[in-house]
Amino acid sequence: MAQIAANLQRIKNGQRRYAITPRIPGGFIQPDQLQKYIDVANEFGA
Repeated sequence: MAQIAANLQRIKNGQRRYAITPRIPGGFIQPDQLQKYIDVANEFGA
């Protein structure tokens, strides 16, 4: 199966906002996987 990623860009109050929609099989995520998303968000000032 090909991996597909989606990024959403919205402009609100003159600012660009981005969202990441991860594919999580079964809807379950492990704490260490979640921490990777947190690290990326912190790196980019979220």
